[in-house]
Amino acid sequence: MESRGPPTPLERHRYLGGMKVEPILAELNRQRADLTKDPTDIEWFALHHAFCFISYHLADFQKYLDEVVKPGDPRPE
Repeated sequence: MESRGPPTPLERHRYLGGMKVEPILAELNRQRADLTKDPTDIEWFALHHAFCFISYHLADFQKYLDEVVKPGDPRPE
């Protein structure tokens, strides 16, 4: 069998049981884009500001995920 080389950082992170922030951020952005931009709509407002806050604080959110998402915990793939 042919070797693929060393694991990528994402593969290594998943192997160690971690959850990366990028898929969560991408999903928030997808949900936000599905809505009409309307600052008076609480759903759009909440998604928009959650997306912005996490975007500005990626390292802090990654640290949070590393603390609360443990190996074996259910999570999206």
